[in-house]
Amino acid sequence: MDSSLDRIASYGVLESEPWRILRRHLDLTKGFSLIVMTVPDGYGEEICRLALEGELRLTGKTLFRIPASTKEEVQKIASSIAALDLPEGAGAVWLGKAVDEAAPDFPAWRDAWKEGLSRLNEYRNPMERRYPVPVILTGAPWLVPLMRDSAPDLWSYRSAVVRISPPVKVEGEGQIPEPPSPDPERDAPDLDLALSALALLPEGHRGAGQEAKLMGRISAALRARGRRDEAEQYGRNAARIYRRLAEQRPDEFLPDFARSLNGWTAILSELGRREEALEAAEEAVHIYRTLAAARPDAFLPDLATSLNNWATTLSGLGRHEEASEAAQEAVRIYRALVEPDG
Repeated sequence: MDSSLDRIASYGVLESEPWRILRRHLDLTKGFSLIVMTVPDGYGEEICRLALEGELRLTGKTLFRIPASTKEEVQKIASSIAALDLPEGAGAVWLGKAVDEAAPDFPAWRDAWKEGLSRLNEYRNPMERRYPVPVILTGAPWLVPLMRDSAPDLWSYRSAVVRISPPVKVEGEGQIPEPPSPDPERDAPDLDLALSALALLPEGHRGAGQEAKLMGRISAALRARGRRDEAEQYGRNAARIYRRLAEQRPDEFLPDFARSLNGWTAILSELGRREEALEAAEEAVHIYRTLAAARPDAFLPDLATSLNNWATTLSGLGRHEEASEAAQEAVRIYRALVEPDG
């Protein structure tokens, strides 16, 4: 057996639930997405990279790596993304450098990541255009709070957070416990940071996209903390602002408006306000149908997600036949994305 395969097998990554989540996400997502992966250290990063390269190789794809092996390269990741062209056959982009907090030069690495992420925060939209495949940003666990604070826009755009841990043998039992379940509050946007940013927003930016974005972030943070009534108010205001902006500049703001409607739908459903949730869910589906008709590669996954939200809301109202139709349509879209030639 090849030594790299031995190491992957001993690490147990391929059998872990976080890896299965990553695999499902890669299977079902077409186009750009941002996945944040945490690993304990550089060895864990290497194992995960080798494992992903092997899985992509089975489908005839490659893993494109953005240089990040030195502090200087980490600081300049935005420039690297701007300069490098994605080669044909690339199935995903890997951007990572995991440094343990116990490392002697950890403070310097943390500062490098802070600078690199701050620059990358302004490069989200160009990155989406340049890389029409998943981008996997990998680092040690301390990268998550740093990213929330240094790159809040980028953090809010993440599709998934995957936490990889090596197997831990339970003495005398030979069991390998699964990693802890995701913590919604831990993974949510930083509430205090978002509230402070909203309070400091210049008067001229009120009613604009930045205010709506911050309100959406606050809504998500409040929802994760169980403060659903407050979350609903911020979610409603975010959707209201995005509606106005989408009417003025649909090419720029329609996707944000639809995304805010989906978030608002979830909160309304949790509050038991199902009729209002249904109205918001239906509007999100209508918008994503329009967007997917024009740009299927970019918006079909969002349409499928919205259809699932709509199906759940219909089911909660007892409209099971309509819910089944919406869910089946979502399944057909997912199947087409996974098996485009099938």
